[in-house]
Amino acid sequence: MNSSEVHPIPLEQLEECVLPIIAVGRDAHWHPVGSAFVIAVPETKTALLLTATHNLRYIVQKIDMPHNQHHPTAALEFRSEPQSWINLSHTDIHVVVRNGAHAVFAEMVRAWAIDASDIALMLMKIRPDDDVDFRYRCALDSRPIKEGTPIMAIGCQQRILDFTANYDTEDFQGQFGIRLQTRVGRVIKVCPQGVGSKHWPGFLVDTSFDSGMSGGPVIDLSGAVPLVTGIVCSDISETREDGTQGSGAQAFTSMLWPAMMIETQLAFTAEDGSVLVPGNSRLLDLVRHGVVDDHGRAHEHVRFRQTAKGMEYSWHASASKP
Repeated sequence: MNSSEVHPIPLEQLEECVLPIIAVGRDAHWHPVGSAFVIAVPETKTALLLTATHNLRYIVQKIDMPHNQHHPTAALEFRSEPQSWINLSHTDIHVVVRNGAHAVFAEMVRAWAIDASDIALMLMKIRPDDDVDFRYRCALDSRPIKEGTPIMAIGCQQRILDFTANYDTEDFQGQFGIRLQTRVGRVIKVCPQGVGSKHWPGFLVDTSFDSGMSGGPVIDLSGAVPLVTGIVCSDISETREDGTQGSGAQAFTSMLWPAMMIETQLAFTAEDGSVLVPGNSRLLDLVRHGVVDDHGRAHEHVRFRQTAKGMEYSWHASASKP
């Protein structure tokens, strides 16, 4: 089975759910970063997207605040703790939203990250006068996956085709190419404690992840309805000479359910003005109220508690997929 044989979601919907991340630095240059996918559309111009934390940390460390990087030999006690939310000084983050032939930039308003699980949540907005909306969201299944499950990983390959800048007139123009990438394979190992340098719940698949796919969805193909069950993390096999491509031996996917612990500081109201989801709610509260469509019903099964070492959380074993 290869990626050309399986398209569990209409291509148009995939192109409007799985979006490329573009960072625009202080020098106005565009930087292709990775992928993200829509999980909630509370308003037609507003959406919540999941991605991999390392996409946003790359923007912070390499583009926005390169002076804050730590030397690899620096002792841990001299390194600053990463913030749970992403605040940028000089860089704008966008995703490219397409409705058919029309495309616009949606800007990141804020983002929240769980570095320990390589998962981040982005709040994105399209300008009111842009004639494009968020029209689709991905349905999720936060339950832990089983070995042997067929999957499809999806991401965006991006290339900057041309860029010109006139700093005197502040005229900046660029062209870029976007192509949706898919990889089809199977789960070969479930890793509740991670593997190698990945110290968080995930699973290995027998296909490659290329760099532009980072942060994209991994879809469970075993059911009647295709559901997102993980987030593209990284290829962990030996790579070809081209460092952006994996060898295809195996790749690591972050499990979806730890994302439910993200505290959003967002409030949502119903049409009658009543509070639907109060501020300082976690993502699992958005599941509870239907803002996020999670067939795994994470709000019933994720357990968490505050300890002296920080937040501990787990998935209740009885809720695993049959």
